[in-house]
Amino acid sequence: MIVLGNYGVSDRIDVGVVIPFVRLSPQGERFDTYRGQAFVQATGSASASGLGDIVARIKYNMLREGASGLALGAETRLPTGDEENLLGAGEISFTPRMIGSVEGRAVGFHGEVSYTLHGVSKGLG
Repeated sequence: MIVLGNYGVSDRIDVGVVIPFVRLSPQGERFDTYRGQAFVQATGSASASGLGDIVARIKYNMLREGASGLALGAETRLPTGDEENLLGAGEISFTPRMIGSVEGRAVGFHGEVSYTLHGVSKGLG
Protein backbone atom coordinates (compact mmCIF):
# COMPACT_ATOMS: atom_id res chain seq x y z
CA MET A 1 0.00 0.00 0.00
CA ILE A 2 1.22 3.49 -0.83
CA VAL A 3 0.04 6.78 0.60
CA LEU A 4 0.99 9.71 -1.60
CA GLY A 5 0.18 13.35 -1.92
CA ASN A 6 1.05 16.27 -4.15
CA TYR A 7 0.43 19.90 -3.39
CA GLY A 8 0.65 22.88 -5.73
CA VAL A 9 2.40 25.55 -3.67
CA SER A 10 1.94 27.97 -6.58
CA ASP A 11 1.15 27.70 -10.28
CA ARG A 12 4.84 26.82 -10.86
CA ILE A 13 5.89 24.80 -7.76
CA ASP A 14 4.65 21.34 -6.73
CA VAL A 15 5.77 19.34 -3.70
CA GLY A 16 4.95 15.74 -2.98
CA VAL A 17 5.58 12.83 -0.66
CA VAL A 18 5.29 9.05 -1.08
CA ILE A 19 4.94 6.83 2.00
CA PRO A 20 5.09 3.11 1.17
CA PHE A 21 3.98 0.30 3.44
CA VAL A 22 5.69 -2.92 2.35
CA ARG A 23 4.85 -6.59 2.92
CA LEU A 24 7.29 -9.30 1.77
CA SER A 25 6.87 -13.07 1.86
CA PRO A 26 9.84 -14.63 0.03
CA GLN A 27 10.18 -18.39 -0.20
CA GLY A 28 12.37 -20.74 -2.14
CA GLU A 29 14.09 -24.07 -2.56
CA ARG A 30 17.62 -25.06 -3.46
CA PHE A 31 18.10 -28.15 -5.60
CA ASP A 32 21.12 -30.30 -6.35
CA THR A 33 21.30 -32.62 -9.32
CA TYR A 34 23.07 -35.93 -8.80
CA ARG A 35 23.32 -38.41 -11.66
CA GLY A 36 20.54 -36.66 -13.55
CA GLN A 37 18.09 -36.58 -10.65
CA ALA A 38 17.18 -33.38 -8.76
CA PHE A 39 17.10 -33.45 -4.95
CA VAL A 40 15.87 -30.68 -2.65
CA GLN A 41 18.77 -29.59 -0.44
CA ALA A 42 17.11 -26.75 1.46
CA THR A 43 13.87 -24.81 1.71
CA GLY A 44 13.24 -21.46 3.30
CA SER A 45 10.63 -18.80 3.81
CA ALA A 46 10.32 -15.53 5.67
CA SER A 47 8.03 -12.55 6.00
CA ALA A 48 8.40 -8.90 6.90
CA SER A 49 6.15 -5.88 6.83
CA GLY A 50 6.39 -2.23 7.75
CA LEU A 51 7.25 1.25 6.56
CA GLY A 52 9.40 1.50 3.42
CA ASP A 53 11.68 4.34 2.32
CA ILE A 54 9.81 7.66 2.20
CA VAL A 55 10.27 9.78 -0.94
CA ALA A 56 10.00 13.60 -1.00
CA ARG A 57 9.71 15.46 -4.32
CA ILE A 58 9.70 19.02 -5.63
CA LYS A 59 9.18 20.35 -9.16
CA TYR A 60 9.55 23.88 -10.55
CA ASN A 61 7.97 24.78 -13.90
CA MET A 62 10.56 27.06 -15.53
CA LEU A 63 9.02 27.60 -18.96
CA ARG A 64 5.49 27.28 -20.33
CA GLU A 65 4.44 27.87 -23.92
CA GLY A 66 0.94 26.53 -24.57
CA ALA A 67 1.02 22.81 -23.82
CA SER A 68 4.84 22.70 -24.04
CA GLY A 69 7.18 23.36 -21.17
CA LEU A 70 10.36 22.73 -19.22
CA ALA A 71 10.61 21.91 -15.51
CA LEU A 72 13.34 21.16 -12.99
CA GLY A 73 12.71 18.71 -10.21
CA ALA A 74 14.37 16.76 -7.45
CA GLU A 75 13.57 13.66 -5.44
CA THR A 76 15.08 12.48 -2.15
CA ARG A 77 14.65 8.95 -0.87
CA LEU A 78 14.96 8.80 2.92
CA PRO A 79 16.17 5.56 4.55
CA THR A 80 13.09 5.02 6.76
CA GLY A 81 12.56 1.34 5.87
CA ASP A 82 14.23 -1.53 7.75
CA GLU A 83 17.20 -2.49 5.57
CA GLU A 84 17.81 -5.80 7.37
CA ASN A 85 14.28 -6.99 6.56
CA LEU A 86 14.48 -5.73 2.92
CA LEU A 87 11.92 -2.99 3.56
CA GLY A 88 14.29 -0.17 2.59
CA ALA A 89 17.61 0.59 0.91
CA GLY A 90 19.39 1.78 4.05
CA GLU A 91 20.87 4.81 2.29
CA ILE A 92 19.67 8.28 1.39
CA SER A 93 19.61 9.11 -2.31
CA PHE A 94 19.07 12.31 -4.27
CA THR A 95 17.85 12.53 -7.87
CA PRO A 96 17.84 15.84 -9.74
CA ARG A 97 15.82 15.81 -12.98
CA MET A 98 14.91 17.90 -16.00
CA ILE A 99 11.47 17.32 -17.55
CA GLY A 100 10.35 18.60 -20.93
CA SER A 101 7.25 18.46 -23.11
CA VAL A 102 6.74 19.61 -26.69
CA GLU A 103 3.22 19.52 -28.11
CA GLY A 104 2.45 19.86 -31.79
CA ARG A 105 -0.87 19.70 -33.59
CA ALA A 106 -0.92 15.92 -33.99
CA VAL A 107 2.05 14.66 -31.98
CA GLY A 108 3.46 15.38 -28.55
CA PHE A 109 6.76 14.40 -26.97
CA HIS A 110 7.52 14.14 -23.27
CA GLY A 111 10.85 13.23 -21.72
CA GLU A 112 12.92 13.30 -18.57
CA VAL A 113 16.62 13.18 -17.82
CA SER A 114 17.69 12.30 -14.30
CA TYR A 115 20.65 10.89 -12.40
CA THR A 116 20.55 9.31 -8.95
CA LEU A 117 23.37 10.45 -6.66
CA HIS A 118 24.24 8.02 -3.89
CA GLY A 119 21.99 5.21 -2.78
CA VAL A 120 21.25 1.79 -4.22
CA SER A 121 19.66 2.76 -7.56
CA LYS A 122 22.55 4.67 -9.06
CA GLY A 123 22.39 5.43 -12.77
CA LEU A 124 20.35 7.12 -15.44
CA GLY A 125 16.62 7.51 -14.83
